[in-house]
Amino acid sequence: ADDLQSMSEQELIDLIKLRIEGLDLLQKLVPAAQMDFHNCGGIEVFNNSDGEQYYDSIQHFNQLVETASGLSETFSIKSGRKFGFNFDEKVIFNQYESQLNPMKMMNRLHNKIMAAGIKILFGVEVNAWTEQSSTVDLQFNDSSTISTKRLIHCTNAFAKALLPDLELYPGRNQVLITKPIEGLEWTGTFHMDKGYVYFRNVGKRVLIGGARNIDLENESTTEFGQNQMIIDHLKQIVSNFVLPEREVEYEHEWSGILAFGSTKAPIVKKCSDRTYAAVRLGGMGVAIGSRIGQQMAEIIATDAFDF
Repeated sequence: ADDLQSMSEQELIDLIKLRIEGLDLLQKLVPAAQMDFHNCGGIEVFNNSDGEQYYDSIQHFNQLVETASGLSETFSIKSGRKFGFNFDEKVIFNQYESQLNPMKMMNRLHNKIMAAGIKILFGVEVNAWTEQSSTVDLQFNDSSTISTKRLIHCTNAFAKALLPDLELYPGRNQVLITKPIEGLEWTGTFHMDKGYVYFRNVGKRVLIGGARNIDLENESTTEFGQNQMIIDHLKQIVSNFVLPEREVEYEHEWSGILAFGSTKAPIVKKCSDRTYAAVRLGGMGVAIGSRIGQQMAEIIATDAFDF
């Protein structure tokens, strides 16, 4: 519903289709058990009866999803009582949403890449690149250089430092995870405040993140770091709504950088004779990343240059 404020219904259908295709491809690349993939469902929770404006629209959105993917009855209204949350009694349930462990996913993908003989250079930063007639020359932060026949920018929000004309801006997200909580009975992936806030179980822990919308100016950055106002806000949500009347201790906090634009559609394109970009994943990287990589490969495969 929020996406339709900036997109047409057809664009939204295309985006849903992209997410479905991406997740299908990801599960072919990485077996479910190897990335802790669980179809536990997704739940939208509301405060102060905010959900009332959406309940009557559920069948309309179910039809949009079915048009995009063939999946039926995606959304339904459920009782939120069983979770013990201090939110509204009604929740919107998405039966197809799942959760996974992104580090296990990335480790498996890295192993596949290395098994194919591809090298990953960690810990180096590209300061500049220059396109020549037959190569692209890259300069690293230690003054070393390499040359390649093709350069694909896949660094999402960080790509703008090397491609300043890209229409994207960064969005930093704060994330917290608790220590194990005895008696944590629920599992699932939850969203609130139009998806700006999300929380989920990680075993017997609770992970909560987001809320950049309460301080967009300071969170529009590529600098990692903590925003105490947002951290306090997330902790308050846990104390007042997610785990009311429970003592909660936090074990870790970190931040991640996402990339957004005037539209939620990603940028997948050829930028010049030998350079390309696959960026602006809009917080949907796990869902759409595999398909975006495939689309980029298809663009390069149809190009005229020799590898």
